[in-house]
Formats: sequence, C-alpha cells, structure tokens
Amino acid sequence: MAGIGNGTIFGNSFKLQPSAASDIALASLTSSDIAFLNYVGNPNGAVTANPAALCFDYTVGTVYVKASGTGNTGWVLLSTASTDLHSARFIVSPGGEADGANYTTIGAAITAAVAKGGNQSIFIQPGTYTENPTLAAGINLVAFNCDANGTITGGTPNVIINGTCTATFAGTACLSGICLQTNSAHALTVSGSNATNVILSQVFLNALNNEAVLLSSTGGSQIYYNQCNGNLGATGFGYFTQSGAGSDQWFIGGFFENIGGSVTPSILSGSSAGLTMYNVDFFNSITSSSSSSTAIQECYFSMGNSTLTIGGTGVNTLFHSSISSGSSVGLSIGVGAACYVDFLDVNSSNTHAISGAGILELGVVVFTGSSSNINTTTVTALPISLGTIQQGTWQGSNVALNKGGTNASLTASNGGIFYSTATAGAILSGTATAGQILQSGSSTTPTWSTATYPATAGSSGNVLTSNGTNFVSQAPVESVTNYTNVNHAASPYTVLSTDSYISVDCSGGAVTLKFPNSPTANQVWIVKDRTGNASTNNISLTTVGGSVTFDGVTTYAMAVNYGSVQILANATPTYEIF
Repeated sequence: MAGIGNGTIFGNSFKLQPSAASDIALASLTSSDIAFLNYVGNPNGAVTANPAALCFDYTVGTVYVKASGTGNTGWVLLSTASTDLHSARFIVSPGGEADGANYTTIGAAITAAVAKGGNQSIFIQPGTYTENPTLAAGINLVAFNCDANGTITGGTPNVIINGTCTATFAGTACLSGICLQTNSAHALTVSGSNATNVILSQVFLNALNNEAVLLSSTGGSQIYYNQCNGNLGATGFGYFTQSGAGSDQWFIGGFFENIGGSVTPSILSGSSAGLTMYNVDFFNSITSSSSSSTAIQECYFSMGNSTLTIGGTGVNTLFHSSISSGSSVGLSIGVGAACYVDFLDVNSSNTHAISGAGILELGVVVFTGSSSNINTTTVTALPISLGTIQQGTWQGSNVALNKGGTNASLTASNGGIFYSTATAGAILSGTATAGQILQSGSSTTPTWSTATYPATAGSSGNVLTSNGTNFVSQAPVESVTNYTNVNHAASPYTVLSTDSYISVDCSGGAVTLKFPNSPTANQVWIVKDRTGNASTNNISLTTVGGSVTFDGVTTYAMAVNYGSVQILANATPTYEIF
C-alpha cells in the first residue's frame, strides 16, 4: 500500500534526489524538523540542519549524522561504505573523516577514550603526528606492527609520534607498532610517583635530536620493550636515562642501532633500579651507578670507542654476551660494585680489555681483540668454578688457597716442585744435576740434596754406599775401618774403642792386649796371629783392670798359630769370643 494518510507516508521505497540550497532550507523550517538530505561532500560548514538529521553523499557512499547544534556544524561521519573497517572504536588519521577516522589527533582520541571509560584501544593510521600526548591507564595506542619500522633498513616508519608521550598514571598502557620520535625532547617520559607500567611492543625508538626515554618515576614504575628496535641519529645522547628509584626496564629482543655514532652512554642511576636485557643487539654503551642492578644475557654490545660501565652496587650479571669497544676498555667495574661474568667475548684494543676498581667474579672470558688484559682491583672465582681463561694476563689479586688458587704470583721452573708455605703456594726451582733427591725442611722450604743417588737399584743384593761425594749401588765388600799393628815391643797394648782389626806380631815374644773395663755395648774387635808364633809366644786377652771376663776367664790365651778370634762386648759388661 502506498500513499499518504494521517501524516504518515507509506511505500515500498522512496527516492532522495540531490538537495538544492532551497531544499535544505525547507527541510529545517522549525527546530523540530529532521531532514534527510542528498549532498555531495562533507556537510560540516555547508549544510544547516537540526540534530538527528542525516546527510547522504552518493558519490563516495558516506552518511553523516547531525550530532549536535542547529547550525551547519556538528556533523559526524556515521559510516563509509567502502573504507570504514571499524578496526577500533577510536581511529586517528591526519585526514580525519575522509580517511574513515573519527579523530585527527592522538590526544583528542585519548581524551574521548578516557571519557568512554574502561579499557580502550586507539588505532592510529599512517602519518606523522607532531604532538605531545598524555598517556592514560588502560588506553592502548596501536598500529600495524610493520608501521613502526623502516629506519633500520633506511626507510621511514609509517606511524610516527613526533613529540613526547608522557605517562604519570597508575596502571598499565601499551603502545604497539608505532615509531616514537624525539622532537628536541624525550620521546617517552615516565615520571611522577605512581606505579606506572608502559609496555612497548614492536615500537621503534627514533632518537634524532635527544635521548629517547626518561624513566624518572619514583613509584616503582616499569617499561617493557618487547621486540623493539631503535636508532641514535646524532651524537651527544644515549637511548635512555633511568633515574627513578625502584624502577625497572626490561628489554626482550630487539636491534638498537647507532647510525649517528654517539659514544654518550645510556644511564642507569636510580636507587635500587633494575635493568634486564635478553637477546638484544645494543649499539650504545651503558653506565650504571648508585645501588642499581643489571642482568644481561645473550646480548651483543657494539659501542664504538666507549665502555660498558657497571657501577651499581646491586646484583650485576653478564652472561653469554659479546662486547666490542674499539680502543676503549670493554668492561669497567666501578668501586663498590661487583659483576658476575661468564661466557663473555671481549673485543678491545685498549691496554686493558677489562678494568675498574670493583670486583670481577670471573668465569669464562674469551678475548678476540688485540687486548687481553684484566686490570680490575679484585678478581675472584665464580662460586661454581674459576672457568678457563683462553688468553690474557691476570691483573687482579691472587686467588686464595682455600678458593683453589695459589695466593701468589708464581714463575714456572722446568723440573721444579710445587709446595706450600704457611700462606701461599710456591715453586722450588728445578736442579740441573740429575740424581739429586728432595729433602724436607724443618717446617720450611724443601731443598735438593747435594749428593746424587742412582736412578736404578742395580743388581740383586747390592747395597747403597757412599763414595765420599755421592751414593752408588754396588755389591757389599767386607772391610775393616781401622787396622792396628801390635808387636812384642808394644806389649802390653791398651786396646782403643777406635780399633777394629788388631794384627799381632808375636815372633819376638808374647803379647798382651788390654781391653776397656767398660766397653761400648755391641762393639766388635778382631785379633789375628799374623806371624804364626802364638803357640810359642801366646797372645793374652785381658782388661785394663783385670776383672772383666772373656768367656768366663779374666785372661784368655790365644795359642794357635795364625789363629784369630772375634770379641764382642756385651752390656754386662763381659766379652764374648766367637
């Protein structure tokens, strides 16, 4: 049914022809009239209508709704037939509505998102936004991840915030796929006293004329860099200053270039602040201080002619990483600081590859540059093991004996012997004379013997004897130590303790031998009739006092020609003949 009845239009369809100026005026004669208009272009500033009016542009398929006011402003793009993909409730583009966006500035979109309430995401279309937006908790700024990059390959990022993003809120906000570019100030500032958490995901930090990031918040704030990249475009500044007490920065992955060749370090100075870097290529040096801590693992530092300086007194670790520092010291550990180092590659041409007045807790270090010196004030072993120094000269203090070291600077000696003093290890120099043996000291330095000893035992039954200078192995030889000749003219002869073999000539008459009254126990003498006259001229054995017995008699007579006896003094004392 079609027609008009009781003020109501009935029909299957209606045709809206292009609206002339007179048509537009007639459509809003009174304040309660609501118009449907056919108008080419953006009606803002051109079409007057009452709130709730609709304006159609048949050339591009767009529809605008009169959101407020009775004049020719207040029109809001309702839809774009071919380009409005509704990726987010809040869309920012430099072209605004013509690009299917509802905001032309990021700041305006953030204000609207905060007013809407709850967590919101703002999608940013390609363009350069020269403004200083204030970030808000729960309001994320997003673009396609690929839009952030470009400088690494010499190109230009698609989405650039050219200014300072400021965060002072309590809570968390995320930025993704955006290039944060300095405009004579920091690109990102996290300040204030709130616990502010900013997550940067695949964000590009383009530091053209100033440091990129300032983290000065004292509320335990944190910045997370997830697979981010960056570039320093000039000299005189680093990537960041982290001065906030208790603050933390986390770098997970990423490639941070230094095309400008800056040797100015990034700064970590906050009390109890922390810096964690994992799997990052960082072409800028870092200097830490105060009570800050660093945890660096699987990172590559290419710093030009500058130094990675660890001066914070917190816990500092540097594992599985590489440092290239040109003509500068590669790693410096400041006074009061300690750094645990293991599996580190240092490439430096400086006199000292590692230096400083702090403590180096050393594991495995490989030196790939021309310098291989370690010159820290204190070098100690890691708790697990000292590790292996591939090259280099130990310049620190000596490792204590109870830590597996020598506590001394030792000089090798070919053939030398290692021994310990009361406090340190030492080396007894080798001897050029073969066959000398080691002799212990009296709780002091051992020495080599003056005499030499044979290297082998020699034949079976040999004995070790002295030749007056050295010891030799030879068959035993029967010999006497002292030979005494006694005749009748010398009788009676008083036997001495130094006598050993007494040869008697009794051809001229009998001979008497007087042995000691108190002989040394177990001393042995031999008496021999040398001339064979004992049967006629006896040889009498007695003592000086005449009271000590020889086999029970005080005088023992030798009466066999060429006979001989052996006399043993026992402890009684008496003498035994055998």
